Amino acid sequence: MKDKGFEKIFQIMNLMAFLEILIWKVHYDTYINEDGTYVLRINYNKCYDKILDYSRVHHINYPNLDIKAFKFTLKSKPYCLCYNAPAWFKKETSSKESQVVRAAFIDIKALQAMGIFIDNLLCNNTSMEIKEG
Repeated sequence: MKDKGFEKIFQIMNLMAFLEILIWKVHYDTYINEDGTYVLRINYNKCYDKILDYSRVHHINYPNLDIKAFKFTLKSKPYCLCYNAPAWFKKETSSKESQVVRAAFIDIKALQAMGIFIDNLLCNNTSMEIKEG
């Protein structure tokens, strides 16, 4: 992985989405906002500890920040549209129940312009099972 300091978290998240450790609509999702900006929403309260644990277990060098320091750093980044806005996410992977949580809103184009590869975070990574009736 390229070393981009703080932005390395997005590369780790991208890998975790590919491995289905982070799940669409539970930990992250995307949408196009009213200004036409393609936005990545991150449910950081649900996934941040998973990211840190994954980094430790797999010996990935990443700035080890607590959640408060992570949000403080994130809000100063040019690609961060909002670091603490309400968003709907599922409670659990298998749940149909949703809840409003605080989330980060990231400008995808601005992040990609920095050379950060996040293609696995841009699509639904849940398996679509066909139920036979």
